[in-house]
Amino acid sequence: MNNFEYFRIILLLFAIGQVFTTSELLFLHLKGEYSTRGFFSWKIIRLDINTITGDSRIGGILDNLLDSRGFIKLLAFKIVCLIFLLVAAPYSYLFTFASIALVFCMLLIQFRSMYGGDGSDQMSLILAVSIFFGLSAFSSPVIQKYCFYFIGLQSCLAYTTSGVAKILSKKWRSGNAVYEIFNTGSYGNKTIAHLLKGRKYVNLFLCWTVIVMEIFFPICLITPIYISIAILLWGFTFHFLNVAIMGLNSFFWAFTATYPAIIFVMLHIQSQF
Repeated sequence: MNNFEYFRIILLLFAIGQVFTTSELLFLHLKGEYSTRGFFSWKIIRLDINTITGDSRIGGILDNLLDSRGFIKLLAFKIVCLIFLLVAAPYSYLFTFASIALVFCMLLIQFRSMYGGDGSDQMSLILAVSIFFGLSAFSSPVIQKYCFYFIGLQSCLAYTTSGVAKILSKKWRSGNAVYEIFNTGSYGNKTIAHLLKGRKYVNLFLCWTVIVMEIFFPICLITPIYISIAILLWGFTFHFLNVAIMGLNSFFWAFTATYPAIIFVMLHIQSQF
C-alpha cells in the first residue's frame, strides 16, 4: 500500500470511533448530565478555570461555547466536520478546513470534559492532528512519513507506559486487579467476576499477560513479521474484549486506528535491513 491508502484506513477507523464517542456525549447531554444541574454542569467546571479566564472576553466566549446549549451545538459541528472528512477530497482546501476545525472542536470538548478524559482521548487528538498534517493541502510524502512515525511511536509508548504503570501496582503484580475490575459497578461483569472468583492462578496469568504484552508491545516494530502480526492481533483482541466486556468503545477505535501507522513503521524499519 502507498502512504495515501494507509492514511485512508487510519481516517476511517478514527472517524468511526469519533462518531461513537460523540454519540455517547450527545446521549449524556440528552439525559441532562451537561445541564445547569447536571453532573457535568459548566457552572461547576467554570469555577476551576476562573483563575485563568476570570471575567475576561475569553471567559465569555467559553461560556457561550461550552454551556448546555453551546455544547450540543459544538457536538453537532464536530459530526459535520467528520462527515466532511469522509466525503471531501484529501489534500483539498475543504478537507483542510474540516480537519483543522475538528482539531479545535476536540480540544474544546476535551476542555469541557476535563474530568472524564482518558488515554483514548489523547490518542484521538494525536490522530486528528496527524490527519490534518498528513492529508491536508499542505501535506507531502515526507510529512506523511513523519506522521506515521509520530502515530506509531506514540501508540507504542502508550502501551509501554500503561504496562509500566501496572507493574508498579501491587494489585496487578499480585493478580487481584483483573478480578476487582470485573467486580466493579462501572466496568464490571458479574458473570466473569464469578468465574474468576477464587481462581488465583487464572487471575495471575491474566494480569501478567497484560503487563508483559503492554511493556514489550514496541518490539513489534523490529521482530520478524509473523511475531509482529501476532502482537498486533493480541492488541486487537485485547481492545475488542474490553469493548465486549467493559464497554470501552473509545479505546478500541482510537488504538486500532494507530495500527496502520505501526505497520508502516514496522515495514519501513525492516526494509532498512
